Amino acid sequence: MRKVIITQWALIVAIVLLTFFTDGRTKEFHKWTAGSQSGKVSFRGNLVTYSWLYHSFGLRTERLEFSINYRRGIDRMQEEYRKKNHTLYEGNGSDFIFKDPYSLDLCVIAGAIADVGNRYWLDRVEVALSFVQNLPFQEMGSYQRYAVETLIDGRGDCSDKSILFAGLLDVWDYDWVFLVFDEHLAIGIWRPCGLPGWRYFFMRRCYYYCETSGEGWHVGDCPPEYEDVPCEIENP
Repeated sequence: MRKVIITQWALIVAIVLLTFFTDGRTKEFHKWTAGSQSGKVSFRGNLVTYSWLYHSFGLRTERLEFSINYRRGIDRMQEEYRKKNHTLYEGNGSDFIFKDPYSLDLCVIAGAIADVGNRYWLDRVEVALSFVQNLPFQEMGSYQRYAVETLIDGRGDCSDKSILFAGLLDVWDYDWVFLVFDEHLAIGIWRPCGLPGWRYFFMRRCYYYCETSGEGWHVGDCPPEYEDVPCEIENP
C-alpha cells in the first residue's frame, strides 16, 4: 500500500514539473500567436513565421508561409520605433516607408514573398496583397506604424497595412500612389489602362485599386462601399 502511495505521489510530482517547465518554455519562446480568418503570425524569439491562405482566381487555394529572423532583436526594434513620429497627416505617408529605421528588413520580406510567389507560380504583387490582407487586424486610432513595425507587431489597421504593401511595391520598383478616403487608406498600382478592374486616372496613368484590409480582394477589386466615393490621390 505504501509503495502504491509513493508511486502516485511520484506521478503527481512528475506531472507538476512537466507542466511547469513546459509552460515556462512556451512563455519564453512563443510570445503569442495571433490569427485572423486565415492569417497567422507566430513568434519564437526573434524568428517570426507568417502563414495564410491565398485565394487565387478560380477555385485554387494555397497555404503560403515564410519565416524571417529579425537578428537585431524585436524588442530593440520596438524600442527604437517608440522614439519616432507616429502621426499620419496629409503628405507624410511615405515617411513611414522611406524613414523607417529598419527599411532593409523590408527588402528581406519582399524577397521572401517573391520567393513564395515563384515557388507556386503566383504573381508576387497578388501574393503581397494577400499577405497584408491576412495580417491580423488591430485598430490603432491615430497611431501610425512604420512598414517594418507592422511586420514585427504582426498586426495592423488599414493605414498600417497599406503603408506596408506600398513599401513592398517600392522595393520592387513599382509605380504606386496613396488613395486617401475619409477614415480609410488604400493603394493604387499603375497598370495599363485597358485592363479590367477599378482604377483611377492620375498624372496620365491608370492606378488600380488595392484593398489591404479585407481578405480575398485582388488588384482592381474595390469594395462596394468605396466605389464612386471621392478620394485624394497622393503621389509618394
